[in-house]
Formats: sequence, structure tokens, C-alpha cells
Amino acid sequence: MEALVNEDLAAKLSDTANNAGWIIIEFDPPAYNVPDEDDLQVVEDTWGLPYPLELAAVFGRADAADDWTFLFLARNQQPVDGNHTYTNGRLGELDQAVQILVQDVSNPTWFKKADGSYVHSDATLDGYDLNAVVALHDVLNCYDETAWGEGYRFTERGNWGMFFTYTVCGSK
Repeated sequence: MEALVNEDLAAKLSDTANNAGWIIIEFDPPAYNVPDEDDLQVVEDTWGLPYPLELAAVFGRADAADDWTFLFLARNQQPVDGNHTYTNGRLGELDQAVQILVQDVSNPTWFKKADGSYVHSDATLDGYDLNAVVALHDVLNCYDETAWGEGYRFTERGNWGMFFTYTVCGSK
């Protein structure tokens, strides 16, 4: 996956060995990186387990002009409910992501036996079926607060009290 970051991505993705699908999703406002927490959720339509492994590579970029950064692999093995599976992941080194690219990287040979029959009773096995990409922290709220401490005086004379201002930011 690392090789895709610095190459002409569109050409590379459209010429994959298994003709895998891909999509670029834009976020406005961006998806934000909250340290030590998952930032994205990728949802796949599996319609129930057990089901053969399907994978999607998830990339992001902080600005539309930036190179893509590989973030994580999404798998179809973690159920949300009886019909969908999900993978949570982090933005890693990115502070935010305005675009997320999801590319199916499933190997078609995983779905068929040597005789050409499917390994599962359903002949719709074909790769990662993306349903949604959810920004888990899509709004970063910032506001100023004040506190008692060394800083600005409340008045020039006659008052020893001082305060300082600081900014607090957190996800919604």
C-alpha cells in the first residue's frame, strides 16, 4: 500500500489486477484526529457472518492537494448488527482529513475454489461492499476560557488579582 502514496493514484487504482473499485469521499467539515481515539468508522454490507474475508485499504489527506497517507485496512469481520460489519481506525499522523479514499484490495481468488465454484453459498462474493465512512469527530469546538493566575491585572491599581486566557478544543 505504501507505494500508492507517491504515484499517480487514479491511474494506479484503475489498473489493478482485480479491477478493484475505489471511491474518494470528501468531508466538510473535516474529520478530526483526536489522540488515542478512533477517528473513522468504515461500514461494509456483508448481510451476515460467516463470510469470506474482504479488505479495503483506507487512505486520507489533510488537504485535497496533499499526497495520500495510508491509514488502515478495513475488514468485513466485525459485526455492527446482523447485516453490516465495521472497522474503526485512526487518522494517524494527520491532524484532519478532508478526503478519504477507500479501495477494495480483496483478492478474487479468496472467493472461489479451484473448480470455479464459490466458497460460500452466495455467488455475490466479489469484494468489499462499502456502505459508509463515518467521521467520528467531525467538529472541533474551540473556545476561550480564563483562569486566576499570573497574567493580566483586572485593574491597574488597588487589586492584586490577575488572570490569563487559554483556548480549549474538543470534539463534539
